[in-house]
Amino acid sequence: MRIKKFAAKDMADAMRQSRRELGRDAIILHQKRSQEGGFWRNFRRPGIEVLAAIDADYPESPPIAKPDIVPSSRELEDGDRRAIREIQRTVIEVQNAIDRMENTGELPSRVTQFGDHLARTYRQLVDQDVTRELAFDIVDKVFKSLSPQALENEARVRSQVQESIESRVQIAGPLRVVPGESRTIFLIGPTGVGKTTTLAKMAASFSLYEQRRVALLTTDTYRIAAIPQLRTYGEIMGLSLDVAYSPAELRDLVGRHQDKDIILVDTPGRSQHNRAMLDEMAEFVREVSSRTVYLAIAASSRYSDMVDVVDHFGVVPVDGLIFTKLDETSTYGPVLSLAAEVGKPIVYFTNGQDVPHDIEVAGGARLAELILGGALAVSEAEQPTA
Repeated sequence: MRIKKFAAKDMADAMRQSRRELGRDAIILHQKRSQEGGFWRNFRRPGIEVLAAIDADYPESPPIAKPDIVPSSRELEDGDRRAIREIQRTVIEVQNAIDRMENTGELPSRVTQFGDHLARTYRQLVDQDVTRELAFDIVDKVFKSLSPQALENEARVRSQVQESIESRVQIAGPLRVVPGESRTIFLIGPTGVGKTTTLAKMAASFSLYEQRRVALLTTDTYRIAAIPQLRTYGEIMGLSLDVAYSPAELRDLVGRHQDKDIILVDTPGRSQHNRAMLDEMAEFVREVSSRTVYLAIAASSRYSDMVDVVDHFGVVPVDGLIFTKLDETSTYGPVLSLAAEVGKPIVYFTNGQDVPHDIEVAGGARLAELILGGALAVSEAEQPTA
């Protein structure tokens, strides 16, 4: 294996140099921030040093300036295949080593070159369980947008990081009601995320705060306490509750309430791994042609579980996300990571059991505040007006 060190201004430059001298199949084994001294270093962005390598036994590639010709599977000799597999294993081992360093608290060199403030911000984002890829993208965007002098200003950096976070998510804004039109809204989601309580909070916001005509429907005939719980909330708000035991019954009930501004439909919690139950839920939802579907997810869930929920509840098209139980966690990175990944707008945050309170219209600035500040503390001004 041939190994050579390169000094470069950034990773792209390092790749160009290594491929120019070693061939296009060169791989990066290690990278670190360059330690050049001198007064003028304070006025330029730091560079990096990399170790690049190529298997000496692997046929050297033609110069990078020549057109790349990818051989077909028939043209690949057994030795070539083994060499490729060996390179792939090397890349995986290097990446695993980088992951181990990050897990032990050592920042990757590509982050340390951004300066102290952004490096600390990256660590804070990762500690908040923002995915490493997204955390890097956020600080990288700020690094590219600010001058070297501005990168030394902590307040300026924080402000730009907040803007970078906000730009990663879609926010639905307050739910609008068009006069003369009836909107049917379904709440779906896993068991235990607080759909029924969230539905009651939404009903209270519309009926008590906005004086809208609201109908409460439920298809949750599985949980023993579900119907009495929602009926009690309805009685407090002066709303009746109708129960649909079949998709056809639900369609008839929705048709009967077309004089209402908002029709809120509660659904039973379903495990994302029970396909039969999900298909049954989907039958109820599809029975209403004009509908809005919100998927409720507990903010305290792991990111991988959130992705799993979105994937499996995709048996019906989802129009927006509601994150519940913000009061049960101090780690909000998964909320940002999921919203950025799936591209669905966030509609509401809920943060307690109090009806009609403990719900707020979602905001990008609010999410950035939770991640960067790490504290909940919902002010009175942030109570919902939706």
